[in-house]
Amino acid sequence: MEKISNVEAEQALLGAMLTKNETFYLLPADFEEGQFYEPLHSAIFIQIRNCINAGEKCDLFVIARYFDKENKLDALGGAKLYLTKLVQAAFSMTNFSAVAKQIIDLSERRVLLSICHQAIEKMQNLSDEQTSGELAAWLGASVEKLSTASRFNITTEKQVTEKLLAMLQSGKGIERSQTGIVGLDAAMDGGLYAGKLYGIVGRKKMGKTMLAGTISHNLQKTGHKHLYLALEMGSIEIHQRSIAREIGCKEAAFRLGASTRILEQIAEYVRTAENHRLYLDAPCLSFDDLRHILPQYIRKHKIKGFILDCWQLVGGKDRGKSTAEHLDEVAQWLAECCKKHQIWGLVTAQENQDENTRGGEGIRLACDQIYRICKRDESCTEAWLEMMETRYTRWQDVGSENSPSLLMSENGTHYHTISN
Repeated sequence: MEKISNVEAEQALLGAMLTKNETFYLLPADFEEGQFYEPLHSAIFIQIRNCINAGEKCDLFVIARYFDKENKLDALGGAKLYLTKLVQAAFSMTNFSAVAKQIIDLSERRVLLSICHQAIEKMQNLSDEQTSGELAAWLGASVEKLSTASRFNITTEKQVTEKLLAMLQSGKGIERSQTGIVGLDAAMDGGLYAGKLYGIVGRKKMGKTMLAGTISHNLQKTGHKHLYLALEMGSIEIHQRSIAREIGCKEAAFRLGASTRILEQIAEYVRTAENHRLYLDAPCLSFDDLRHILPQYIRKHKIKGFILDCWQLVGGKDRGKSTAEHLDEVAQWLAECCKKHQIWGLVTAQENQDENTRGGEGIRLACDQIYRICKRDESCTEAWLEMMETRYTRWQDVGSENSPSLLMSENGTHYHTISN
């Protein structure tokens, strides 16, 4: 394996702790002995930690006595000589925390390199019964496990307060993306917040996809880059509504044969499109595919959020698991993905006639907010949203049966807010 290490940094870190024991408590919460490249440094760190945790004074003489008994440093001129070298190395260190984080990062790079080598070996030895998708899923899970292992950090009350103060002083507040639907943004306390998962549920033909497409179009117009995962309708079918809305014609015009004028308008739309919306046609998306693709898109395209239409169509259920268990896991992973990558997520889901989500209640448990889209009947062009769950706002419906908040456009392309 290629050498990815900084032995001098490891020496300086250990020397700093021997010189001033208090620096031990400045280590990141996820720092471990296994993150040292040099095994000897891991052994020295363990002895320093044991000594400090026991409430004893820890310096090079105390540690030297231990290693002299074990004869582990004789080849380096003796324990006292090598530990003195560590203390001297600490004098050149200016930022203890930064050095500790560098050692952690180099350790993770070595693990990542090992994963890459294993992936190459697995690819070269792939049997006829195995698929490249299975290998990609293994690779994605391995990388996800690596990133999960180092994502937790303890911060003090003062650090959290300072972070909050800086955020408020910037005038930006917590990052959010407005849906463009006035009542819904108000119920969300300003829009879709980074780190939160939202749900829209409803019976068949209630207009879930139209509402999701409306929100997506509004986000596109205001420059909020996002990914639309189309598991039910294809991207062409969904995007036709956006284009028809923009140029003021019926969606059916594209199916019946577009006029020269409409073709010219579409060409102009193409010319001015700013690509704030990405589509992924995924009619047979599996859970493994989702876990592999979504983090990749987040990193590569710097999206602020995603819309997944719809939750029950994420396949790839493991043998021995019920549909409800599978979908619970999908919903919980989506919520964790939003928090980890600090993006928002909007998921649609279908209800049955008893107003229970098909496939279980996992989506209701995972979402920070969830709304039911309601109509008097399927043919009605007016709708409203009933809040079903919320974790951070007061309870507030968006309209009601007597005062609907959403009206389908005359062209049947999108919803807009009813002014009451």
